[in-house]
Amino acid sequence: MIAAESLPVIQAASLADSERWFPALHASQDTLATHFTLGLIGEAGEVANLVKKVKRGDATWAEMRGRLGDEMADVLTYLCDLAAALDLDLAEEWAKKRAFNEERFG
Repeated sequence: MIAAESLPVIQAASLADSERWFPALHASQDTLATHFTLGLIGEAGEVANLVKKVKRGDATWAEMRGRLGDEMADVLTYLCDLAAALDLDLAEEWAKKRAFNEERFG
């Protein structure tokens, strides 16, 4: 399990990887935010597609586990990239949202 304190480390590493692997994308914050948002939605769609296959009976959760993990890692990567590009601390945002939800639902 990823501790909330690890999210800033993951965000920084993910953005550094992106800068190294795809330097042209880093020309502007708008370009980055757009690319990372579209990537995030695309990868979330991949997760949804795998879940759909289980739901309709084409596969089991056990069969999809590895593929789901791979796609979820892509979702996390794009989410961390987007947050870093927008200078948002996901750990801080998560803590605020958790406190709100605790007050609302707890």
